[in-house]
Amino acid sequence: MALSGSSVFGATAGLRVLLPLFLLSMSAADIIPLGIRREHLPDALAWLGSYYAVAGFGAGYALERASYLIPVVDHVVDFLELFLAPLAGALLSIATIGLLEPSGINSAAGYVTATNDGGSFPLAVVGFIGGLFALILHVPLMVARWISTVLSFGCANALVGLLEDVIAVALFILALVAVWAAFILLVAVISLLMYRAVRALANRRGKQNEAYDHVN
Repeated sequence: MALSGSSVFGATAGLRVLLPLFLLSMSAADIIPLGIRREHLPDALAWLGSYYAVAGFGAGYALERASYLIPVVDHVVDFLELFLAPLAGALLSIATIGLLEPSGINSAAGYVTATNDGGSFPLAVVGFIGGLFALILHVPLMVARWISTVLSFGCANALVGLLEDVIAVALFILALVAVWAAFILLVAVISLLMYRAVRALANRRGKQNEAYDHVN
């Protein structure tokens, strides 16, 4: 359950890189009552509960959100987030694994104790899984944004961005109250996005082939 939940937190970075980190920092700093407290964080990540982190992630999210109102800048940010989203996802997963794993974290040894069999798994694995989920979620969304730009000349991008915000917040909160429901929803969202992206690309390629055949 712990890995499933931390994966959901990590995946939210694929929707918005800085928004989930902003939420986590505000909760750890006791600004909003989401239940994530500084003592839940690994020792090395206690800084996430500082007001400096809150201010930094808040300002970064505001800039990230504003960039989605400008189509050209939008796609540049999307490309950069191919690299940033996995890093943010890994950070979120490691930061939240202590919240979901009662046996706790041994930061010095670099592992978290598992409750189901008394064993342990490396924090590096936790981070890798969270980062991978963030990347898997971000790629089809990036493709969808390109399609939105082509079909609406960028006019619908702001609405798409708002929808991503809502889903990111919903997944974040759901992971706090119903881990398995959040994980199932995450898998469903990823499956739907990948299906729609592949289908849209296939339709576009089909139309291009038809146009080419018509010309020749």
